[in-house]
Parts: sequence; C-alpha cells; structure tokens
Amino acid sequence: MSISGLRRFPATDFANALPRIARLGAVLLAHGGVAAWALSGIAPARLPPEPLRMDVSLIPYVAPVAPVAPVSLPPPRAETQPLAAPAPTLAPVPKLKPKAGPKTVEPVRQASPAPQPAADVAAEPASVATSAAPLAAATAPAPPALVEARFDADYLRNPAPVYPPMSRRRGEQGKVLVLVAVTPDGLAGEVSLRESSGYPRLDEAALKAVRGWRFVPARRGEAAVATSVVVPITFRLEG
Repeated sequence: MSISGLRRFPATDFANALPRIARLGAVLLAHGGVAAWALSGIAPARLPPEPLRMDVSLIPYVAPVAPVAPVSLPPPRAETQPLAAPAPTLAPVPKLKPKAGPKTVEPVRQASPAPQPAADVAAEPASVATSAAPLAAATAPAPPALVEARFDADYLRNPAPVYPPMSRRRGEQGKVLVLVAVTPDGLAGEVSLRESSGYPRLDEAALKAVRGWRFVPARRGEAAVATSVVVPITFRLEG
C-alpha cells in the first residue's frame, strides 16, 4: 500500500485526543491495580480432606445350634437260653452172680416197654360263646299311605269366587293357583298366592273365597293330618 493511500488526520485533532487517551490509560491502570490487590488478598482454596477408606466385609450370621440332649438307650436285654431238659435216668440193670456149675446164666436184659400206640387226638376248635342275640325284630310295617286333602266334595258346598265387576267390564280373565294349608279339622289355615292370574283383582277375589272354604282333611290311615293343597280358580267370561 502506498503512503498516499493512508488517511491523514489533522494535527489539531490528534492534539485534542491526547488528554482523553491519558485519562483512559490512568483508569485502566487503576482498575488493574485494584484487581491485582484483590487477587493477592484472596487466600488459596483449601482442598477437601481425603476421605478415610474403610473395608467392610459382611459375614453371614449363623444361629447357634442347640445342644442335642443325650439319648439314654435301654440296657441290652440278656438273652436267656432255654434250659435243656434233663435226660431221663435209666435204672441200672442188676447183675446176677454166676452160680457154680456148668451152666452159665446170661444176664437178664430188661425188657423195653412196648410202645404205646399214638392217640389220635384232634384239636377241637375252641367253642366261641356267641351270644344268641335275637335278630332284629320283624321289619316295622310301612306307614299307611297319605290320602290328600280334598276341596271338591259335593257336601262341602264351597261357594264360587265372585267375579269382580270391574274385571268384567275390562275383560280381565285368568287362572289363579291358591296354596292352602288345611288343618286336621278341615279348615283353611294359611292361604297364599301360588301363581297369579296377572290381574290383582282376580287374585284377591280367589284368595277371599278360598279363606272361607271347608276341606276334607288329609288322612294317614284312620288319623286326620295337616297338609297343604293347591286350589285352581279360573275366571272366564262367557260370550
């Protein structure tokens, strides 16, 4: 680059800028001194103490074994050997003195007893005293069959239920099943609805009528017994 290409500043401008440059340098020197003084007053950082190192080994815990109580064994039993039966003692055979003479007397031999025939004895079985317990008494006769209660006998004269007028006008029809607990006296005890007709008015009319009915009580043999019977009531409009 040629010198002619440089920009020339007037001498007056440079002279005016010198005081500024001097002041700026003084400020920088002052800040630098303060920073150096501050750094010199800071104490060196302390390093953290090195942690102590501990080696820990885990040992499994073994429960102490309870001492085993000594087992006392019974003393060995002395084996008893059966005593040998004493051998039978034979009576000594008397010796005869020989008589003078030419005859020689042979010693008398004791005759052995003739063997006894073995007795044929059969072991009789032990007689077991069986208690001649009598057999179970004759089977008790079966109880007589149950004759169910009746409600359709002619002599009972049970009135038919009243057809509710409102049910007639509305054309309500149906069948009601009434469960009746009949007493031994032939009266209706507890009366309940077994199956509904679908119309409360018809159901109530059937229950009301059956409560006042009389029944032929159920019988078991000659005795009257309490039982239950189902009474069907049908409500049907004619025409």
